[in-house]
Amino acid sequence: MKRTLQDWANLASIIGNAGLILSLGFVGFQIADNTKEMRATTAAQATTALQTWYNEIGTNEQAASLFRR
Repeated sequence: MKRTLQDWANLASIIGNAGLILSLGFVGFQIADNTKEMRATTAAQATTALQTWYNEIGTNEQAASLFRR
């Protein structure tokens, strides 16, 4: 059976569409991983900021007095 140019074009279109779907799936997984990483980084930064704030209140008598009021 001889293949025509249209048959080859259809096959290339199918392969191209499959590649596009796979690449979109890969991008979706990358975005999900990036979102998890950004949330973890934000939580760590918030914890560090709170630690710094509590440390300042605990070591600065004037700040501790003001906080208690």
